[in-house]
Amino acid sequence: MTLGHHSGTTTVTQAVDLMNNGTSACVLDGYPGVNLVGVAHGVSQYTWTLQWGTARHSPVTLEPGGSAHFYVVYLPAGAKAVGGKATASAAAPAASASAKAGSGASTKASASPKASAKATTKASSTAKASVAPSKSAATASAVVDIEVLNISITLPNTYSQDEAAWNARLVLQDKVAHAQTYVTPFIPGTA
Repeated sequence: MTLGHHSGTTTVTQAVDLMNNGTSACVLDGYPGVNLVGVAHGVSQYTWTLQWGTARHSPVTLEPGGSAHFYVVYLPAGAKAVGGKATASAAAPAASASAKAGSGASTKASASPKASAKATTKASSTAKASVAPSKSAATASAVVDIEVLNISITLPNTYSQDEAAWNARLVLQDKVAHAQTYVTPFIPGTA
């Protein structure tokens, strides 16, 4: 996994490139589990599990040495979410993945043949639907940022994670049902 180009100012699109370092082909179908780890709410290892977008997707087959990518679409610090608050957007994603693995898990960027099952039906055995925010979270007027230090991904139907340093500052929207920060499905080739 490597971070590719990014574009945009009000809403930023960050490409994340993946390469199959294995010896056999694999299939990526759907969305990766993505966690951002950084500093927020006074916590130094704050973890934010990103929601999935609602875009249609098709399976992506990666031959050995083949590449695919996905995007993290986010609001940079200082950007205003809908209504000046970190609130829901009609075009925002509807699902969330909680992709967690042990801290000692193997972290290989290559996709394995196990990654061939549908991510939309089963990203991992710990996948959860996003939970609607409480009234106090939904009506909070203070916009909170997260200083991201690392991005961690989990491929569909695996438990191993890959992590990369990522220094970015985003509007934190982890308490809203449909955040304006989300992950796109896998796309063939590098971005």
